[in-house]
Amino acid sequence: MNMQDSMLLRAKDKRFDWPKMKKVFGLINEEVKIDRPKEISYVFNGLAPPSVKFIENFISREGFKDKEMLEKLKLLPGAYYSPPNEHEFFRPGKGPDSMRKKKVMVYFIGGVTFAEISAIRFLNKLFPNLKFIVATTSIINGNKCIQ
Repeated sequence: MNMQDSMLLRAKDKRFDWPKMKKVFGLINEEVKIDRPKEISYVFNGLAPPSVKFIENFISREGFKDKEMLEKLKLLPGAYYSPPNEHEFFRPGKGPDSMRKKKVMVYFIGGVTFAEISAIRFLNKLFPNLKFIVATTSIINGNKCIQ
């Protein structure tokens, strides 16, 4: 299997606009403060991985229902699913449940890099009321990418 078959590289088509996606999702931050990290791009020294920035946007916007988030989704290839009860996740808990952190499971089909996992762990600091859990079919490193 080559990189084009695995969708890691592909011929440019009209549907994917990297410059626009980079701007809309805010993937590059040239003013990263290494001593006081408050942004995902801290993990990559100025560049935020699109997968993690998408998760951050999803949580910040409280799901796919936000009009701006729906516009952002149109920039990404493929389909998405929005469960009808998605709003319940963002509703504050009542009683003893309000003291527990809500868990967000992020599942990568096809693989994730250690760097992306680090960036998702950093989300735990940005959203202290949530606990992010990463599951994947594979962890990708430089050697696996070359094969």
